[in-house]
Parts: sequence; structure tokens; C-alpha cells
Amino acid sequence: MASVNFYLKGAFAKQRLGEIKDKKLVNEILDTRYQIFLKLSTGGERHQIYTKKRITQRLWNFEKQEADSNKMRKLGVAFNNWLKDLREEVMKMASENELSGKRTSKKDLQQILSTRFLNKPRSEEFDDQFSEFLNQHKTAAGHSLRPSSLQKYGGLKNHLKDYAKHTRQVLNIKNIDREFMQGFKDFLITDNRMNDNSVAKYINVLKPLLRYYMGKGVIKAFALTDVKSNVQHGTIFVLPIKNILELQNMEIEEEHLKQARNIFCFMCWTGQRYSDYQVIKWEDISLNDRNEKVWQLVTVKTHTAVTVPIIPYAEEILKRNKKLPTPFPIFTNQQMNIYLKKLGQMAKLNHTVKVADYYDGKKVEKFLPFHDVLTTHVARKSFITNSLILGVPERVIREVSGHRGEKSFRRYISLADNYKSDMISKAFSKKNIEQLLKDTANKKSNGNSRKKNPHGRKKKFSQGTKKKKAA
Repeated sequence: MASVNFYLKGAFAKQRLGEIKDKKLVNEILDTRYQIFLKLSTGGERHQIYTKKRITQRLWNFEKQEADSNKMRKLGVAFNNWLKDLREEVMKMASENELSGKRTSKKDLQQILSTRFLNKPRSEEFDDQFSEFLNQHKTAAGHSLRPSSLQKYGGLKNHLKDYAKHTRQVLNIKNIDREFMQGFKDFLITDNRMNDNSVAKYINVLKPLLRYYMGKGVIKAFALTDVKSNVQHGTIFVLPIKNILELQNMEIEEEHLKQARNIFCFMCWTGQRYSDYQVIKWEDISLNDRNEKVWQLVTVKTHTAVTVPIIPYAEEILKRNKKLPTPFPIFTNQQMNIYLKKLGQMAKLNHTVKVADYYDGKKVEKFLPFHDVLTTHVARKSFITNSLILGVPERVIREVSGHRGEKSFRRYISLADNYKSDMISKAFSKKNIEQLLKDTANKKSNGNSRKKNPHGRKKKFSQGTKKKKAA
């Protein structure tokens, strides 16, 4: 396995320094700037390369192989981050080469170092510049980009190329400035006719790319907030429990539609993101200390540990697939959404819903049958909203759904309150109250008549009874 270490070339060992009696000489040694070398051990070979960075022995932490940040303060943090990034890039390259049976040469190390030290991309080709960013970029939590994020960046790259072609300019990272970014945003709105949320998605994934190359000095820094992108909250569509059960029990012949239905309904009872159902394994389903079935997972998107109760309706779906190697077959999100629209038609989810979109801040409304808006997102939203309607505490739902932000969750609370309000309004409508009073009056009238003459005819007394009464 590959290993990477840093050391100061020519530095004095602690024991050797202790043997020197001349304190002036010791201080001179400690204040001498030594070259920092990187040493790579991989595949039975060792390579050493000068990092083109120097530091005094007094400021170097030999155990941690980095600068003493207590002595260097802010400069030490930046210095160590540079070393850390270099170590990670070399480790990644060497490990990948080991797995593929390739040798890592000193020339490879020099290539990485020249890129980092000179603050410029390895290549002037845009595709290479873009790939370099994707290889280096990490999420806020320090994780590599997820497949869904890589897909977004792939879409961004294609749109950037289209914009460059449209404006007849050579696409290169160093040519991107505020004017380019604003022009790209206008291109997405006017030429691609994207709604505000789609525009915001691409502008927001462009910003980390620009920050990365600003940090390397390739792009001249400018305020990214100057190019604003507004996210508009879309309508929340929810499938009531009655419809979920009807869909779950519906007879379906096609196997792929049957499995798509099973996944969707299971999502409605468990409330996770679709990416988590694509990686679920039987081993993830277990019994807790109360002997209740639960699904234990670490979410794909936020890397959060979550324990999800498996309610009876969800367990019923798992039993249907007990012979499969995994609880559910894997469909892409795009495939699932196509299947769900077909399922919605089969289940006759045809009631009309209003869909609102925003284009450059202008609201555009249209009316569609519910099956046209049926997606995997509807399942998660249905779980949250139905749980709130049934009175499950907000804190419990958030623990299961993995919602961190209060702001985004408030929308579901408002929607659930509206559903409750509608239910109360319908229950106490004038028509319902009048019918209730009418039914109550009828029951009372029928009850009284039964008491007077339960058989609906006059009582006949026997001769003996009449005599008894006469006496």
C-alpha cells in the first residue's frame, strides 16, 4: 500500500542538537530554512522530490510532519493545508496506479507538484481543467462528489460549451469572469428557456469551480454573489394514505411496473431519498432492542446515520421481494419517474393540480393531471406530510427524514396544517351538519316508535289478562 511522508532535508536530529554545547550555534541551526521533501513508497519503490517549500527547523513539527500551527498561526494553517492537499493527491494517484498495475514515476510526482506550486492547471484544454477540478473537489464535509453531483457538473460542462459556441469564444477557465458568468446565466434563461430553479442549479454548481481556480490564481477574483440566482420553492404534491394503499394493492402484470410500485410505496412509508433505496441491502434490515423491525442506514446525500421504523405496510412490501438478492431492483431515477407516471395513469390519479414555475422572476401557472407530477420526490413528501397529519411529532419526523434545516421543513408543517384545516372545514360544512341533524332526528324518531310498538301493530291481550285487569 502506498505511503507518503514529508521530511526536512539536512535537519538535525533532536539528540544531535542536544550534544551541541554552543547555544548560539543551536539557534542558528533551528532558524535555518530547510527544504521540505516528499517521500513516496509504492509498489516496492521509493521516490523523493523537493516540494519547493522551505521552513525552519524551529517551526517544523517532526511527529506530525507539518508546520507548527501554534507558532505560525494563520500562515501555518494555510501551509499545512497545502501539504495535506499535495499528500492526498499523490496518495490517490499512487493507490489508483497500484490497483491498475501501473508504476508511479518521479515524473508523475513532478507533474502534480508543478500544477500545485505554479498555481495553474496541467492543461490549457477545458475538458482537462474541468476534470482536474472534479478530481480535487470535495463536499463541505470532506467527501468525494456523489454520482448525482457529478451528473450536475456534467450538465454544467455541456451548457458552458454550448454558451461558448453560441458566443463564438474559446472556452477556457482563465477567460471566465463576471461578465462571462452573467452572460452564461442570461443564455440559460433566454436561449435554453430554463426556469429559475434550473438556472440556480447550474449557477450554484459553477461557483465552486470558479472558487477553486481563483484559489490557484488562474481566475482573477471577483464577487460571485454579484451574479444572483434565486431558488423558488415549488408546489409540494402529496399522495393521501388512501391512494397509497390502493396503489399498493393494485393488480399489476408487468414486473418492472410492479417493482417500481413496490419501491414507491415503501418510500411513502419510510420517507428517505431515492438514492438510499438504490443501495439498500437485506443486511440493513434488523430488529431493535424492542424486537421491532428497523432499517439502519447512512444516507447517501448527507452521510447521516438514520434508523427508520419498518411499519406493517412497509414490511408487507419487503415480504413480496424476500426471494430477491436485494430488497429492490435498481432503476435510475429517470426510469422510476417514467414508470411512476404510467402507474399514476393505471391508478386513475387524474385529478387536476396547479403547477407554478418561475421564469426570470415571472410566475407561470399551468394545470396538469396528478399522474404527470408523480415522481420519487412525491413519496418522501407524502411520508412527511401524512406523518404530520397523523400527529407524529415534528422532531421525530425530522430524525427519520434527516431534515437539518428548520426553514425547509416548515413548508411541510404549513401543508399539513392546510390539510387538517380542509378536513375540519369539510367535516363541519353546512351540508354535513344539516345531514347529521337530519340523521339524528330520524334515529330518534325511529327509536321512539320502536319503544311504543316494536312490532308496528296493536298489542293483543289474552282473555285471561282481560279478566285479571277487570278484577
